[in-house]
Amino acid sequence: MKKSKLTMARINLPVIDVLIIDEMGKDISGTGFDPNIVGRFRDLQENDFHSPKIKQIVVLGLTKKTAGNTCGIGYADITVKKLIEEINFISTYINTFTGGSGDLFAIKLPVIMPNDKDAIALAVKLACCNKFKQSKIVRIKNTNQLGEIVVSQNIYGEIKNNQCFERIDTLKPMTFDQYGNLL
Repeated sequence: MKKSKLTMARINLPVIDVLIIDEMGKDISGTGFDPNIVGRFRDLQENDFHSPKIKQIVVLGLTKKTAGNTCGIGYADITVKKLIEEINFISTYINTFTGGSGDLFAIKLPVIMPNDKDAIALAVKLACCNKFKQSKIVRIKNTNQLGEIVVSQNIYGEIKNNQCFERIDTLKPMTFDQYGNLL
């Protein structure tokens, strides 16, 4: 267990204002996204794994393999309408009720915003009092794929000399399509 905790992938940052997770699903973790990576636990689940302090978690979508099962969505703070429309409530509830924990927190719905842009803007407002240019934002595909992450300029300034990170692209602004969905 000790070796596993030492070698487990992680986001090597102490504080993140907003973590954007592109997708969650049962094929990624039993809770949709790994609680060790994001540092979200309930009661007896908490452990000594070192996770960043994350103020707001935004989840934008579901994996195809999860088939609408959103066990773990309750650990997110904000999500989007398109994800909510994909929920298979029967599958989610059966998984939760037969899982043995009886913890309904994991399936409670977070704040639902109409699109990615609004979800991210709300997360920044809540985490940083609307100070978008000062916010520390990280975007990941999911908690199983942490080899490449996108960071905001503020975080980049902190990590550019950190050997845990390698720059593979230039800084670019966040871009959205005509519907407010992140590209």
